[in-house]
Amino acid sequence: MAKNIKTLVLLIVFLLLILLIFYNSFFFDFDKIDHYRVTEMLPLDKENNSIEVENKEILSEIVYKKTPKKLNGVSFINNLNKITTKKQEIPASDFNDIKEIFKEQSCSNTIAMSCISVYRDILVFYKRNKIIGIAKICFNCKDHHIIGTTSNTSNFGQCGDYEKLNKILY
Repeated sequence: MAKNIKTLVLLIVFLLLILLIFYNSFFFDFDKIDHYRVTEMLPLDKENNSIEVENKEILSEIVYKKTPKKLNGVSFINNLNKITTKKQEIPASDFNDIKEIFKEQSCSNTIAMSCISVYRDILVFYKRNKIIGIAKICFNCKDHHIIGTTSNTSNFGQCGDYEKLNKILY
């Protein structure tokens, strides 16, 4: 009898560990995703003042820097709305494919960045109308900046996931 209880306890612990590992492998547990595509770019010449100074700073911060560092509620979204973006809500039918992309994984083929990142695509993940994660993506350089998860995001995109994500978004 004691042997059966010990075996049962070990089995339960083992199953819980498997569930914990599986659950934590996904970056986000979301019920909504907004995709912002930055369509406005900073002019290369300093003479062109077509963009307001405040918005130039916001645009530069969003597109060229690995920011935000923390989830800061709606201030990041407010800044996105101050620059020219196209916003679309990702259909729920794509959620499973996106979950498979935004998860911890390792691949034998690694990608090295080959340019200066320009984060034109931004995904904002929500759970119960609260922002739980942000992913900024540069498809040209195959680079990312992801916040809001405790998962290891360093291998994001390594298994052809940039191409898969690009196909879903466009």
